[in-house]
Amino acid sequence: MDATHTRPGRWQMAAINLLLALAYLLAARASLLVSHPDIKVSAVWWPSGIAMAVAMRHGWRVLPGIALGDLVAGLSFGSPPAVALAVAAG
Repeated sequence: MDATHTRPGRWQMAAINLLLALAYLLAARASLLVSHPDIKVSAVWWPSGIAMAVAMRHGWRVLPGIALGDLVAGLSFGSPPAVALAVAAG
């Protein structure tokens, strides 16, 4: 890291996590648009690429945003809350 690079503050990380959760949810919806209409399984899962790219940039501090996005996506697709929470927890 050079001297001009600073780490995001607490509020900036909260905003990054919320934006990441929203991007994860939107990408999950888009991924399911290209899946078979009868089943909710997609060969392409774009949220994983988004999550990996942001995690490589910001590290472990974005894991709450990834988990929140996955939880909301799972709930919005009709998964039972316990299942969505277990999947989001890893």
